[in-house]
Amino acid sequence: MRIPSIQWYHVKKYLYVLISFSSISALSGCVSISPAPVGVNISLPTLDLACKEYAALIRRKVKVSGYQDNQFTLVYKYPELRMDRFLESFRFELNTDAKREAWFDLLFQHARSTRQIELFNVWPDFPALHHDKLEACHSKALEQLLENKEMQQAIIERAVIKDNYRDWQRILGASAVVGTFVNRQVDKWRQAQERKAKQQVWKGWENALLYQPKAVSVNVKGDYTAWMEQARSRHPLGVPLLDDGFYRELFDYYAPTWLLENDADYNQPGSPTRGRGGQIEFSLAHPVIYTYITYSRLYDQVLLQLNYVIWFSERPKPHSLDLYGGQLDGLIFRITLDEDGSPLIYDSVHNCGCYHTLFSLKPDTRIQAGKGEPIYIVRRDLQTHRPVIVINSAEHIMIDVIDPSVVVSHFSAMQPREYSLIPYDRLREAKPLRLFNQTGMLPDTERLERFFLWPFGIYSPGAMRQAGHHAAAFTSIRHFDDARLLENWLKVQLGSPK
Repeated sequence: MRIPSIQWYHVKKYLYVLISFSSISALSGCVSISPAPVGVNISLPTLDLACKEYAALIRRKVKVSGYQDNQFTLVYKYPELRMDRFLESFRFELNTDAKREAWFDLLFQHARSTRQIELFNVWPDFPALHHDKLEACHSKALEQLLENKEMQQAIIERAVIKDNYRDWQRILGASAVVGTFVNRQVDKWRQAQERKAKQQVWKGWENALLYQPKAVSVNVKGDYTAWMEQARSRHPLGVPLLDDGFYRELFDYYAPTWLLENDADYNQPGSPTRGRGGQIEFSLAHPVIYTYITYSRLYDQVLLQLNYVIWFSERPKPHSLDLYGGQLDGLIFRITLDEDGSPLIYDSVHNCGCYHTLFSLKPDTRIQAGKGEPIYIVRRDLQTHRPVIVINSAEHIMIDVIDPSVVVSHFSAMQPREYSLIPYDRLREAKPLRLFNQTGMLPDTERLERFFLWPFGIYSPGAMRQAGHHAAAFTSIRHFDDARLLENWLKVQLGSPK
């Protein structure tokens, strides 16, 4: 959660924060973000090499190029495997051969998708013969792994994703003490958000913009339950794996409408890229929203999540010392689907990991006191599969989620604009240079707030991040992609009627 509207007299009140600033001055190199590489020209190894040597040489060349992708985490010394926090959550539940094999296969698929991105970025015209050899080599390595129980256990023991917090910074910065001040500011922010939602401030937006998805004829609701039950039953871990075409239909069916406060360029969705000179570029030519699939674990069930990512060119700075302004801004809107296909929970976080907000959609869901820094939780009863996301100007705060009928009746004269959905993986491609660096950070999007929030151990707070790297709290350790994040805050009856 980002700390809003900080007044400098508060800093004077808390002298220990100033002490932390002194520490930062001596350690300023620790909060900068390494830039993306400025072009590569690397030769391919020869095809006559043995598998182990060939694959290792490819990996070294990718590393030298600077185009390593880190959306999924490498599993300790096993380059054929990559994981996320969802897969990490199964480590102590792999008690049958079928579960182990299914788990390792998912790790292998993450590694394959990552490898394809890296190869495209280093060698845009990667030859088919090299592709076939590399795939064969990695498949052979997986087969050998599945025959070796001892090696499997060694990998499972090491399959841990490091959190996005630095313990030494939290200790040196006295985060437990400073956290008292931060929690007060967060509470004030929540109260302000509640007032804005209750007052329906968006009704006073005279120059509002409305973006809706391009019209498609999709109705997956009727078949969803049967398909998901079949998918879960087929997978030993209960993961509902579907084909890409069905995922696209789901994204189309649930795609939200976006209500933006005004038509300033920095409030219009677009596409971020990195130019040949290494600079960030932003196009408004074609409004787009980026999408990707994740999963959440709620009790003994695995639930599908649809992620919609919107990008803006900047959060404008009203003055040079503004803590929060800088290049690029945006947020992730995530829909967690119930077993019956209806939206169970909406939640959102900014692309820096700030402002985590959760919307409980079913009346029989009970909000409970979870562990760690509180989340801003709101109840909403929406009778629609396509909500309207209300976002204010410049700050790009998600003020509310509302029913489209309310918006249509209020803005009857407004002509909506259309946006397209495209895969999030496009952001991982170098066009012409890569957007994110090897650590999952987005260089050149740093904010001045990183100096003030340094005591909480998060690397460059306020900077934009790649999926899988969003630390979502300051006074406790929490990530937006934690597999069991939702059940920590909500007591949910799955499959219950709305």
